[in-house]
Amino acid sequence: MSIDINQIIKEKLRKAIEVNLKGDNLIALDIGSGTGILAYQLFHTNKFRSICGVELIPKEGLVNEESKSHTLFYQASEGHESLKRYVEFDNYHKIDLYNFYCEYVKAELKNKPLIKEEFENVFQFTFDTEFRDYSNDELFDLIILSRVLHYNSKKEQIKIIKYAIDKLNNGGVIFIVNRPGLKNGIDLKNILEPISNRFRGVNYNDKFREHYFYTLVKIE
Repeated sequence: MSIDINQIIKEKLRKAIEVNLKGDNLIALDIGSGTGILAYQLFHTNKFRSICGVELIPKEGLVNEESKSHTLFYQASEGHESLKRYVEFDNYHKIDLYNFYCEYVKAELKNKPLIKEEFENVFQFTFDTEFRDYSNDELFDLIILSRVLHYNSKKEQIKIIKYAIDKLNNGGVIFIVNRPGLKNGIDLKNILEPISNRFRGVNYNDKFREHYFYTLVKIE
């Protein structure tokens, strides 16, 4: 039986939250949020009141067959036949985030979706934006960097991690899924050790296949 890496990521994220974050009024930032899968899971399985997402792809690009960006929906629906049928609807042209969210929550989380007005209040996605250009005055309790660092230059990856630490509340968590074997991939151990005084201990050997997992907890 093959193991779905998406399920591994979700389980490790769930554990990182359960062990390190308390309270029911939390705010999260998902960098490279794509279709919002992790954001939807966070809200419906944890006590987050607001989840921001930053995505480089334009919103219309998520459903643009010509640009092939709809593959993000296929990745999100992998292993879920009900979602796959929805993704294939009308050659992708009528898919939108809210409808996909509703289908995902019902099929994957077995939960009742928010109404559209509530969805727009909870999930605040910014598209067509580089993370370095993202502006938000809030500090976050959780920042997710899942399989996105390697899309940036090596220097930019260092800047992103340091910026994420600065945007984190004391006691907050940065959850990183890194793939150092890909183009532009870097060994985060060399990046994190020099700034280790800013967070509690990190397990550098938490690995599944080519994915490495890091949970950084900012010192209070």
